[in-house]
Amino acid sequence: MVQKEEYASMLGLFLKFQEEYGTHGPWVEQLSQPQTVQRYQGVPTASEAEMKKSEEPADAETSEKYRRAAELLGRQLRARSPLKLETLEDGRVAYLKIPGLQNERKESDLQQIIPFLEEQKDADALIFDIRGNGGGDSDYWFQIVQRLTDQPRSWTTYQLFQGGAFAKPFIETKMGIDYTQLIPIETLKGENLPNLPPETFTDFDRYAKDQMQIMPYQPIDFDGRIYLLVDAGVFSSAEAWANFAKESGWATLVGERTGGDGVGWEGAYVALPNSGYVFRMELMMGIDATGASNFEVRTLPEIEVDYSQRFTENGDPCVLAVLEEEKLHS
Repeated sequence: MVQKEEYASMLGLFLKFQEEYGTHGPWVEQLSQPQTVQRYQGVPTASEAEMKKSEEPADAETSEKYRRAAELLGRQLRARSPLKLETLEDGRVAYLKIPGLQNERKESDLQQIIPFLEEQKDADALIFDIRGNGGGDSDYWFQIVQRLTDQPRSWTTYQLFQGGAFAKPFIETKMGIDYTQLIPIETLKGENLPNLPPETFTDFDRYAKDQMQIMPYQPIDFDGRIYLLVDAGVFSSAEAWANFAKESGWATLVGERTGGDGVGWEGAYVALPNSGYVFRMELMMGIDATGASNFEVRTLPEIEVDYSQRFTENGDPCVLAVLEEEKLHS
């Protein structure tokens, strides 16, 4: 479900994409429905106000406690996990904690990250900690990778579609082609993907193949090793980063299996005709280069660390695992 506090920024982002690229007309149409605008931006109706009042605790003191607790939680969430840049092992290892990939913080974050990476170009290793990163804008991490590669980096994914009258306009607008121009699902058998889910050829009728590549851009002369710390909180575009890093060999993944949902793009947004509430609906099943469903199988790191031991008195086991790995290269 779309929350009230995220509605305006979401609509603004889709309007921007539609104006610049013409790719998000159906998203804008759903979020601009009159009943939806009223629901998320309008003044509550009398019946809504009465219902809200009836749901509040009768005791005024208890109600105030709820209000204060909600306000405190909001402050804690906004202040949680700031961008963190530091050096370890007498400067031989650089550590970057990136808690989110939000579009609105991308520019300010990169203005800190890129200079830091340039300063640390002689380090033996870089650690990107994206544990708990729920995603945002993949261009955020594209720009980091571009500066930390001296060669094109490629990876392959697939998007499987079921079609449907409501879904097709989203798919066609985003991809710029008619739905019938997508590849028939039977053709996927020729791709020799060993881990395809059993429902591939029964529940889906079309697919698209993405062979993506990131080219170097003003590369930093870094010749060390790169590690990506991951956990079950790594999701969406952060998961895409993990999936790319493992398949392309750009970084070594350390931690636990990720949260998934990193293959494909945003789902459809559905505005309910009476209440105006909006929910997000998946449009595809994203599969990786082996045929595995990314949402189901997710991404397994090369160096696994027991999540229950993520924090101990001796330090962060994931970071310690990297430092142990680095001893093998000294």
